[in-house]
Parts: sequence; C-alpha cells; structure tokens
Amino acid sequence: MAVGHHRKKRPDAVRAALLTAAEDLAREHGLRSVTMQAVSDAAGVTKGGLLHHYPNRDALLRGLFEAYIARLEHAIADLMIADETRFGRFTRAYIRATLDPVAMESEPASAGVLSAFMGDPGLRKRWYEWLASQEAMHAETDSALNLRIARLAADGFWFAQADGVPLEDERGLRGEILRLANPANR
Repeated sequence: MAVGHHRKKRPDAVRAALLTAAEDLAREHGLRSVTMQAVSDAAGVTKGGLLHHYPNRDALLRGLFEAYIARLEHAIADLMIADETRFGRFTRAYIRATLDPVAMESEPASAGVLSAFMGDPGLRKRWYEWLASQEAMHAETDSALNLRIARLAADGFWFAQADGVPLEDERGLRGEILRLANPANR
C-alpha cells in the first residue's frame, strides 16, 4: 500500500505568501495584473488553495489592503514608542511611516499599491474610516490644525510619489512636512 506524502498545513504562511505575491504583482505591473491565476502561480499555491483563503479577487484585494493597514499601524506604534514628546506624536509617526519605506519595511511603491486601492469606493471608505479612528484615538495630542495640515501634506507627498510625479529634493520636502508637526509650532 502506497503512503501519500502528507504536508503539514500552514494557513498563515500560505496567506502571507499569497498577499506578498499579490503586492509584488501590483507593484511591478499594476493592480490589473493581480488576477487569481497570476497570484496563485507567483505564490506557488494551487488555485484551490488561493480560493480557500480568498474566494474571489475582491476578497484578495481587501486582504491585501488590510495587511497594508496592519503594517502601517505596527510601524506607527513602533515610531510612537520611540518619540518622547506627547504633542504631535501620532502625526510625526504617521508622517515617518508613510514617507519612509524603511519604517514600513517595504518599497516606496507600496504607497502606489494603496493609491491604486483609492479607486475602489469600498476600500477608499475603509481607509478614511481607519484614518478617522486614528485621529479620534489621538485627538488629545494630535488635533491641532498644524498637525492636520502636516498629515494632509504627507498624504499629498506619497500620492504624488505613487503617481510618479518627479519631486525635487525629496529629503528636504520630508523634513519640511515633519517640521510642521514640531511642538514649537503649536
């Protein structure tokens, strides 16, 4: 009697591989390239395995979007811990996380992936709900007008990057945006 090979299931690892493959495809070839077949091929997972985790493309894109939000939250939390000044702490962490690919442990094109999601009304709504929840959570320390302006400037910066707008002196621009969140600017 032949004994078949039985591989231990690792659903978290499979899900992570699928999301990584989807993000890589989106970054390299645009969101249209994120098809179920392309993702399963790139991840080395059967299409049935992909469908088990993500029953359709919309579910896969929502999963990719939620993974981005989770990475962003993690990066912001780490940056806030390292910042000893209460006033504007969330805003400075948000700016650093969104404008510094090292903070997000990803390439700058991740902003491009998120930017592409903004074309989807449901995901755009989810983004603004997340942002509103963060602003409410940090209202005590981050509700000043200059901090809101700084967050909006950071959003504009990375949307411009994602759209391929050439930005001269990116380092200087980042510094000026961060300077808007300086406690001295209350």
